[in-house]
Parts: sequence; structure tokens; C-alpha cells
Amino acid sequence: MNFRRCCWVFMLLALAIDGLAQKNRLSFEHLTSNEGLSQSNVLCILQDSRGFMWFGTQDGLNKYDGYEVKVYRRDPSNKNSLTNDYIRDITEDKYGNLWISTWGNGINKFDRKTERFTSFENDPKNPKTIASNFVNGIMTDHEGMIWMSTESGLIMLDPGSNKFTNYTHSIADPKSLSSNLTSVLLEDSRHNLWIGTSDDGVNMFDRKTKSFAHHRASATNKNSLAGNVVTALFEDSKGSIWVGTSGNGLSILDQSKGTFNNYTSNPNNSNSLPNNVVFSITEDFSGNIWIGTENGGVSVFDPASKTFHNYKQNTVEKNGLSSSSINKIYTDQKGNIWIGTYNAGINLVSRDITKFVHYKHLETENSLSHNNVLSILEDSKNRLWVATDGGGLNMLDRKTGVFTHYKHKDGNANTIAGNYVLTLAEDADHNIWLGTWGNGITVFNPDRNTYKHFRNDPKNAASIPGNNIWSIYKDRNNVMWIGTLEKGLARYDRSTNKFTSFTAENNNLSSNNVMAITEDAQGDLWIGTDGAGLNLLDRETGLFTQYLHHPTKNSLSDNGVNALYADKTGKLWIGTNEGLNCLDIHTNKFVNYHIADGLPNATIYGIVEDDKSNLWISTNKGLSRFDQLKKTFRNYEPSDGLQGNEFRQSYCKSRSGALYFGGINGFNEFFPDSLKETQYDPPLVLTDFLISNKRVPIGDDSTESPLKQSITETNELTLAYNHN
Repeated sequence: MNFRRCCWVFMLLALAIDGLAQKNRLSFEHLTSNEGLSQSNVLCILQDSRGFMWFGTQDGLNKYDGYEVKVYRRDPSNKNSLTNDYIRDITEDKYGNLWISTWGNGINKFDRKTERFTSFENDPKNPKTIASNFVNGIMTDHEGMIWMSTESGLIMLDPGSNKFTNYTHSIADPKSLSSNLTSVLLEDSRHNLWIGTSDDGVNMFDRKTKSFAHHRASATNKNSLAGNVVTALFEDSKGSIWVGTSGNGLSILDQSKGTFNNYTSNPNNSNSLPNNVVFSITEDFSGNIWIGTENGGVSVFDPASKTFHNYKQNTVEKNGLSSSSINKIYTDQKGNIWIGTYNAGINLVSRDITKFVHYKHLETENSLSHNNVLSILEDSKNRLWVATDGGGLNMLDRKTGVFTHYKHKDGNANTIAGNYVLTLAEDADHNIWLGTWGNGITVFNPDRNTYKHFRNDPKNAASIPGNNIWSIYKDRNNVMWIGTLEKGLARYDRSTNKFTSFTAENNNLSSNNVMAITEDAQGDLWIGTDGAGLNLLDRETGLFTQYLHHPTKNSLSDNGVNALYADKTGKLWIGTNEGLNCLDIHTNKFVNYHIADGLPNATIYGIVEDDKSNLWISTNKGLSRFDQLKKTFRNYEPSDGLQGNEFRQSYCKSRSGALYFGGINGFNEFFPDSLKETQYDPPLVLTDFLISNKRVPIGDDSTESPLKQSITETNELTLAYNHN
């Protein structure tokens, strides 16, 4: 278990870093009692101003620094400990103190300097004490006041004077609080205070008049609040107020109109709210609304399509959601989503992981047929085709995330020739060409569901020269070119249905193992080979010019060529087993880029150019973005959401600008513009202090400890000579 990239605190320094279909699959990391969490029922989450994550459970308070969990519990022998281990909510005041609400023993203030708790409990004999020991929610407003929702009304605490002010329901006052059973709190961007109740809707508090406006459910008004049992409040980035209810779904208040739009669960619609009990709401950095439900899991609401993408408990997968009962969802300062569950601890969704959509094989009928993805193609009708190593051909419905499978069936010519599909291309008649391992080529028309097969016939020189097909390419004249293993290059003539072969023996091709084919802006055809460099075809003579590696600065870096890409400026990019190369076709000089220049790995499998002229390069150690102007690389790895470190020669760019890269664990889809770098600068924080490998306790003037307050809050320290 390692969350180190997700928090931003230091002792040894931990730096941080769309039950829909697979398209919106998320990867969840887990923090449980096995990793030190005090208990698995997580009720509240807070990231403090120092970057620490705090989790309140039914049995203790937890501070997480990215490495370790520190647990705070009630100690009957210590008056400066928590008064109760049942933690309902947490807030931080403007001085950096934490305020913790408990169920049964009021609230506690945590002084982070001394790491001591000060308690505020109800004393029935003293009206100046807190009115209730059962505190549901706690928050700090813009003026620094502490507000509490309790079973005895709304309470405000002035932390400067420790004076409590109580707001309660009065039958005689229609503008009083609608109910004393207050549940959740929110201060919006206009500084309005919203109070949810457990039996009588939502209240908005007017600070000037000290009066409450009420929003209640009404059976005769479809634009009223969905239900009166309010369990969650949230304001989104557009200023709308979201209200979660217990049993009546979700309400969104348009403050300019004073009306609600309501969403409820529909069992016949998989893209509806999954459950009508909503416990928590947050928003991610892309404007999606995340909703935590009881027994319905996590739901991500897309405001543009007004659809819900749902995720339920999945214990089969290592990175599945660990529980469908969600108590709390929280967005941290970098945009990571933290999820507190009823019985399975913490789940974490990294912000960067949500940008890389990951498709892979699951134990479901409509998932990707095989995880080893060898080729990806978007056809002229915007269908996405995925070739696999043993699972045949897949077509992805990108709206639903459902895969349709096309597999070989013995004795049936109206299927693909084999399930080991190495390469894909589309011809001018909208047929999909499949190059297979050992079974030649299948030309498949998906609209007519017809299959035509080409296999080598040793007695026919005009047949395809070999049955192991590495690459297929359609040039600007709609001619199909085929690269084979050990049998060279072939050109297909549509009018005669015959193949013309180009080999090392007859045409000066440097090798008969053809890995990659492309055409540049001048219409020249380039051939990459396995171990014998790069070739340029002279179409008139049928002969090749060879470009090989030499121990000189301006030659090809390696003779193993895996990928070719001709960019829009006329440069040819070559991916080899020893780095990235750029060929100036006018000077015939190469510029080489290696690991020392910023590449994560020397083996290049794929090269694609995005809409901003950045090159995206797949390797054996993740994915890299190359800025052609700055000549810099930005590398991505599995922790960012990639299918894995190891990729294959499977990649494409869609018309929408999405990029696809396949590897040994499925494939990724992403929009490059969505991968914006965070503007958050993580704080540097010390979390522990040791002398002679022994932890130093916090002392006072009467002790010999050199540490007078928490090391996190200490700016300087004086040590004795024998402690240095």
C-alpha cells in the first residue's frame, strides 16, 4: 500500500503527485486498517493547511502523511486526549487548529503545536456550555466562527471568546430554524449559511436579520426540494447548491430562480442516480460532480450530458471500489478524490488517473477480449477497432464502452482468419484489413459482414508472399502495402487482385522483416525493418535507398526500427530500439534523442502527433510527450493511469483529437489537452524528530526534551552538543 504520491507532506517527504461501461473505468487505491487506519467506517475527511489528510472513523481520529497513519483515541487517564472516539466531522480554523465533532461528547479542539485536545462538552447545569454533546457537522465560516449542527439545533462558537450562540426552532417564530435536528452545514461563495435538517428540509440563514428561509419538499410542486431528510450539502463551481437526501435522491437549487431540479434512481436506466440515499457530494477539477450513496456506490455526474456514471463495489479487481456504501467524498488541493466508505476504509482516485481512460479485459461478456493489444484503428465511420494477441478483433462503442468481438471459428470462412491479429488498416472501400500471425490477411467489411482472405500460395508468385503480417499501410493513391516477417514488402493491385513483392534479394531492401511503413509529404514511401535500418523506396525503379546506423553523430541511432511517423512539417520521425530519431529528408541527417535527453526508455513502439504538434511516444517504460519547440520530454507512468509500463506497436489518433495507445494490459484513451499540470505547490513539512534513532516527545519547560512543540510547527531547534 503506497499513497506517497498523493499527499504532500515530508518527513522523508511524500510528494503528490471520466457501473457505466469501461469507457469511464476508474482505478481505486485503498487505505485500510491493514495499513494502520484505526477503523474501516470512515465518516469524514479533511486535508489541512499543511497537506496532511485527516480521517474520522467510529473508532478514532487518523492523520495520514503519505507514509504512515497516526491514530488519536480517547485515553481516560489523559485529560488532553479526545473525549470520544466516534468522530463525526472535522474542520480547521484560521489559526490552524482542528475542531473535531463527536457523537456523545461534544467537540474537541486540537492544538497542533502541543498535539493536545481541549474539550467542549455540555453541562446541563451550565447554560454557557455547548447545548448538545451529539454534534453531526462542524465547519468554519469566512469570519473564523465555528458552526455546529446538532440534535439540539444550530450552534455557533466564537473561538476567540469561547462563547456559544444557539439557534433553535420556535413554533412562535416562522422565521426560526425549521427543526432542531440539524444534520449538515455549508457556507456558500456568497457567505450564506445553509443548514440541512433530519426532518424538515433546508434552511438558509440571514446573518443580518438572524432569520432563516426554508426550503421544503412539496408533493404539489415538482420544483421543490426532493425530500426533507437532508444528508448532504455542496456548492459547485457555478454557484448551484446541491442537496442530498435520504430516500428521495438529489436536488440542485438554482439560486437565481429559487427552484430545484431533482434526480432520482431509475432501475431501468443505468445512467441514472444509482440510489436515492445520498450521503456526500463533491466536484472534481473538470467540473464533474461526484456523489456518494448508500449501497449504490460512487456516481459521477456529467453536467453536459446530465448523465450519471456509476461505480459499485468490485472486489474481483485489485483496483476496484472496495464498498458500495459511501459516507464521504472529498476533493483535495491537487484534485485527487478521497472516498470514505462504510466498511472498507479509504478509496483514492488520483486526479491524473481520471485523465487516462483504461480499457482492459474483465470477466464480463462485453469487455475487451484480450489484454495484449497489438494494433488500434479508427475507421472512416469513426468506429474504433482493436486487434489483440489471441483474442481476435474488437470494435468499441465509445458511447457505451461495450466491445463487440470478432473471432476466428474453425471451418467457417465467414470469420477472421486467425485470432492473433498484429496490424490493422482501412482501404478506400471502407474494408478493414487484418494482418495475422500465421494466417495471412483478412479483408473484412463490417457493414456487409463479409470476409475475404489472402494466404500465401507457394505455387503462385502473385499471392501474398508470407502469412506472418507485421504491418499494413494505405498510401495517398489508395494502394495497400504489406510488411511481412521474413518475406519482405508487398504491394496489392486492386484491379488484378495480385501482390507484387519487394525483397532483399531482388530489390535491395535491407531486410525482409518489415516492421513499419509510412509515406511522407512528398509521397515517398519509407520502410522500417527489424535490425536492418530504414529504407526509402524509389517507386520508378522498385529499388531502395538504405539508412543504417553508423558510429557517427548524424546517423540512425539503431537498426531496429519499430515506428515511423511523417509530421506535417516534413520531418520523418523514427522509433528504434535505441531511442527516437528525426530525419531531415533534405540533408539526410538524423537527430537522436535518448534516455539522457529525457526519454523514459530507449525502446520506442509508437509515435503520434497531437493537435498542438507535440509528439506522444510509447515505450517499455510508459508514455512520453515531446515538445518539439522546447525539445523536452514529459513522462507518464502507471501511477498516472497508464495500462502499464510496457506498450506495443498499437496507437492511433482519432478525429476528435483523442489518442490511443495499447500495451500488455489493455489500452488507454486520453485527450492531451486534459493533461494539465497542477498549479499546486506542495508544502514541505517535517513529521517526526529522532535523536539516536529514538522519537523525541514534546516537552515543556519542566522537561529536558529539546522539542517544546510539534516538529511540524517548529521553525528552529537548539540541541545539546551530544545530540548533534
